[in-house]
Amino acid sequence: MVSSRSRTVDIARGIAMIAIVIGHLGVHDINRVVFTFHLPIFFIITGYYLKTDESFKAVVKKRFRTLIVPYFLTCAAVIIFAVIINILNTILVGDGESIIDVLLLWVYASLYGAGDNYLEPYFIKGIGAIWFLWATFWGVIFVKLILKAKSPFRSVLVLIVFLVGYFSRLICWIPLSIQAGCCGTLYIYIGTKAKDIQSDFERISSEIKIALLIVALAAWINFIVQFESFWLVHCDIGRGPIDIIGSLCACYVLIVLCKAIDKGPQFISKGLALFGKYSLFALVAHDIELNTFPWEIITTKLAELGYGLSIQLLAKTICKFIWIIAISLIFAKTNWIRRLFGIKPLKKNL
Repeated sequence: MVSSRSRTVDIARGIAMIAIVIGHLGVHDINRVVFTFHLPIFFIITGYYLKTDESFKAVVKKRFRTLIVPYFLTCAAVIIFAVIINILNTILVGDGESIIDVLLLWVYASLYGAGDNYLEPYFIKGIGAIWFLWATFWGVIFVKLILKAKSPFRSVLVLIVFLVGYFSRLICWIPLSIQAGCCGTLYIYIGTKAKDIQSDFERISSEIKIALLIVALAAWINFIVQFESFWLVHCDIGRGPIDIIGSLCACYVLIVLCKAIDKGPQFISKGLALFGKYSLFALVAHDIELNTFPWEIITTKLAELGYGLSIQLLAKTICKFIWIIAISLIFAKTNWIRRLFGIKPLKKNL
């Protein structure tokens, strides 16, 4: 039986969420590290906590409530912020657009649910980081259906679903990040297998565990050094199976590291665990600022003042995390918001 709350797992979520935020800064040397694990670990954790004995209907209902409802709530917030910032742009800079055009653009992006912009074979406006919520939703559905099949065929079905997502994206990116969900199915399924073999793995000798960790670390370092591309948002798996293996090794090393962090200084472990516990709120806050905040204007002003690229990135990163942490804490402490997002309300002190 898997516990509903693990601080080690929350720490992993927290680190992965930090990696998602800094991965959107557009710095290649950062991306070649964080893109190797940040989304795979979230998918694997989803599979690890997937209740295989729960009915398909119950899983769909629960995941729709905890993933898709928050998706559309975030979309509504993005639309509101986009309109407000566009109005401010018009008033302060004189560089705004038609409010109707802004509304239509973001409504279109919300309904399409793509993680990035596409121009071919037609224009698609990306909704940003919350594409992951749709992808996780589909991935869970696919895995639940696959688990209904007999054991010898499950791995084959997972591979087929993965390949459908991988090859269909070469033709067209279809709505609601279904293809990304197909690719995520592989990692979610691996998460369910990790849960199944956990007790057996814990009985392995320390020497073998250390050897496995060294091999996994070497594979992860090789992945980073040889990194070409690994964008699950596009179902782009870089060099293919070798990079998938590299990402799994990265996730294994991360979990071992998180276990060590959990035993370390409390202010670090508790902070990361809290950020991971409310990673959904962090993702929402990040998507809002990613899509609507005028970061280019801010960095341009810093450049005009003579500050270099490093200072611009540092200032941008600090501002992002101040916003994300503040919003996450406010949401986490507000019961009506927790209910909206399908999270159990906090108990009131009597």
